[in-house]
Amino acid sequence: TNDEKLVDVWFLLEKYPKNENLKHYAVWLLCKLKRYEEAQSLYNKFLANKYGSDIAKVNADSLSTLECEYAAYLSAVNVPNELTPDYKQAVRMYENLVKHNTKSVPVLMNYGLIKYSESHLQDAFELYNKALRLTSDEFTKAEIQYRMGCVYASQKDMKNALMCLSYCLQLNPEHAKARLLYKRLEGLAN
Repeated sequence: TNDEKLVDVWFLLEKYPKNENLKHYAVWLLCKLKRYEEAQSLYNKFLANKYGSDIAKVNADSLSTLECEYAAYLSAVNVPNELTPDYKQAVRMYENLVKHNTKSVPVLMNYGLIKYSESHLQDAFELYNKALRLTSDEFTKAEIQYRMGCVYASQKDMKNALMCLSYCLQLNPEHAKARLLYKRLEGLAN
């Protein structure tokens, strides 16, 4: 279970407190489990150990790509933290990550979602398209196709929206949101 995974991670962190990969995995796992406040607390502790106790003074440019990604993500999900105290800072961090030609599919997808929520549909589409080219995971491809379908639907392009949603469902027949949107759009198209 997920709780057992967390127990294992905490045990490993106690045993190997300097292991950077383990620290990043712990933050990732907490985010995956939607335990954002715990993830933020652990992330802040790691940054304080690495950069000094006043993490509010840490320049985002001095962070590793992965550290910057976590800071941006945690800010985007509205977890208060000293490093990125507001949504606009999270957006700037994502812009910076993408500008440096990131090959991180999660960064591209998260930033694409931000652009979509701000109605910058072409930017969102381009970010999703880039993420699609970078991943080989079928479930990730399905999610990207779903999001691209949402962009097309927002642009009232039902033909392409249905095509993306259909491809999403071919990759992941269990994708409930895609199935629901497909049925709704199919009804509008007829």
